[in-house]
Amino acid sequence: MLLPLLVSLLTVANARVQTVNGKIKLEIGVTSRCGDAHNFINAFAPVYEKYERFLDVEFVPWARTQRGETELRCQFGVEDCWANRVQRCVLDALPDRRSAVEYMLCEFTRPLPAYSGSYSCARAMGLRLVDVDYCVSTTGEDLDRRFEAKATEPMRIVGFVPYIVVNGVADFALSESVRLGAEGVICAALGDDPSTGVDPADCPN
Repeated sequence: MLLPLLVSLLTVANARVQTVNGKIKLEIGVTSRCGDAHNFINAFAPVYEKYERFLDVEFVPWARTQRGETELRCQFGVEDCWANRVQRCVLDALPDRRSAVEYMLCEFTRPLPAYSGSYSCARAMGLRLVDVDYCVSTTGEDLDRRFEAKATEPMRIVGFVPYIVVNGVADFALSESVRLGAEGVICAALGDDPSTGVDPADCPN
């Protein structure tokens, strides 16, 4: 048991994130009730605030959702499915990445509004609730297929929620390196790219 764990930890430690044209693209797969996703998003929000101009972030609220014959089945039940649908609809309606991060931080702050049946985070982002509700009850089915397609391969490869796809690459070690130490990993990658102006000496160890 110890040897596989040690190999896994060493693999994560050696994973290196790199910039592409001075930026890092992160696709973050979540589900509304997941405690690990809650922890990551709350830790990631200040990192995004610090390095926003270098980060292209997209959220994928799908994760372990499975498609049955007549309905979706989610990891944490019906409430999880509904909340994920709400998040997909809201994210699709928001104008930019910063708004998406602010919105997801709201949703992953206790008491997890959408999971609790509330549109309060959508309202806080200035969206018309009638539009959000219409999406949830109708057009959200089209979004389901789009987000399902995004999540299928990363979930197969990473197999953990949240997963983080880095610059379009789904890789367990890269995902875990960002999940477990986003600020250090992102800062180091930016510090390796002289065009960013980030000093590696300022990065946390």
